[in-house]
Amino acid sequence: MSNYSNNLGYLLKLASKPLELELSGPLKRAPNGYCYLELPRSIRTSFLGLIRSISPEAHIPTPKDDDHDIGAHISVINKKELDTKDIEGLNKEFPFTIEGLDIIEDPEGWPEVKTCYTIRCESKALEKFRQSNGLPKRYKDHNFHITLAVVDR
Repeated sequence: MSNYSNNLGYLLKLASKPLELELSGPLKRAPNGYCYLELPRSIRTSFLGLIRSISPEAHIPTPKDDDHDIGAHISVINKKELDTKDIEGLNKEFPFTIEGLDIIEDPEGWPEVKTCYTIRCESKALEKFRQSNGLPKRYKDHNFHITLAVVDR
């Protein structure tokens, strides 16, 4: 069996069942209003070699025009959702659970991306935080996630 087959099998195994690994990260806010959990950059880089073994053109995504390079993160509040400057809970640690790996073809709202590799996360604390700020518990009903790598069109 080739390395490609072994690595693809491993990725699919990760995608198929929850890892149930609980971690946490501090809530941060970028200058443009975007709120996120800050995570170690090593989360992305530790998966990148494995992803590149099945998709050599995969790379860590670069920030869009007005986004800042915040590194590995979980999106919590989109900059368009909330225009208030006062958000309680900044720098507070929020727990989350890693649920698995998703391979998303043609991700919504990202026309320049063909494939997106993400870690699917669950966090009741983040859902409650969003609701306490008058928002639905999830942005556009999307799962919380960590974007690991993308393949451009």
